[in-house]
Amino acid sequence: MLQVHGLTKTYRASNGQEALAVNGIGFEVAKGEIFTLLGPSGCGKTTTLRSVAGLETPDAGEITVDGVTVFSSSGNIRVPTSKRGFGMVFQSYAIWPHMTVFDNAAFPLTIPGQRRKYTRKTLDEKVRRVLAVVALDGFEGRKATQLSGGQQQRLALARAIITEPPLLLLDEPLSNLDAKLRERMRFELKRLQRELGVTTLYVTHDQSEALALSHNIAVMNHSVIVQVGPPTEIYERPKDRFVADFVGTTNFIKGKVAGVGNADGMSAIATDFGTIDLAHRGGIGDEVLFSARPEHIQVHRDAPAGPSWQAVIETRNFLGFHQDVELRLGGALLQARLHPSLKIETGMNVHVQIDGAQCVVCA
Repeated sequence: MLQVHGLTKTYRASNGQEALAVNGIGFEVAKGEIFTLLGPSGCGKTTTLRSVAGLETPDAGEITVDGVTVFSSSGNIRVPTSKRGFGMVFQSYAIWPHMTVFDNAAFPLTIPGQRRKYTRKTLDEKVRRVLAVVALDGFEGRKATQLSGGQQQRLALARAIITEPPLLLLDEPLSNLDAKLRERMRFELKRLQRELGVTTLYVTHDQSEALALSHNIAVMNHSVIVQVGPPTEIYERPKDRFVADFVGTTNFIKGKVAGVGNADGMSAIATDFGTIDLAHRGGIGDEVLFSARPEHIQVHRDAPAGPSWQAVIETRNFLGFHQDVELRLGGALLQARLHPSLKIETGMNVHVQIDGAQCVVCA
């Protein structure tokens, strides 16, 4: 549905220096999916979104939507933003403060090129229908400034989808909400997208948001795409240290190959606290760095069946639905995520097991 190929954008500062914002990236978004650009500030994700929207003119590349090329450097094609017909929600929402909820939602249908398509009755029906979809029915006459943050966010979505755009562009739309409302709005966004079936390009730096909402994620760093895949693949099988570290929380553990891969592709990796079997093919003595997620570290008060190592609990944070601990294992300080029912205290000696099958070698 959306194809981006070889997209490059460079900005020139007032002192004449150039900054490469996007460096030849490419990706494809299937019809009806939420595709997320995820990465730290300055990695190029918003520049990419704005290039798709037509708000930025790339130096090179090609952007095609539903078989129609909206930008091509080689073909000298640049369709104006107003002619692309995409819906967009900005981080600031850009709600008109002097308008009512109804007028804000109706605005895209009243601009030149749209107003002739609708009678007053059909416009009224269309606005009321889209406000019902975003759970703002009954608020039609209220001033936009009288809405809560979550309601303003839903109004911005209503305004973006009322023209039934082929592509919806969302630029960190939840970043201005408090943590609890942001979590609730994730469910709202996913429900809306599923009901409407609109293809969505989503930009965020929030890993939890990307994992919860997306069909596919493109992780960006230093102007390039590092890895593309479904959320489970990005989280469970990161391609390198940056992805493992940026997406979620993890422990990095150093070791050396002590035994070559067996029939299952597992190798014995010697660490400073013991030997662990990982999926890795390398030579004896090769240095490796592997990632172990906190939830893949099991902590026991008593010695369990199978190999384990002794560790000391250094810190403990009780978070209700789980407890996070830092434990000293050999010379390493590791994080583990445990069930809240496990009775442990700071300074306690415990037994630790690490699920090697879930660990990923990063280098």
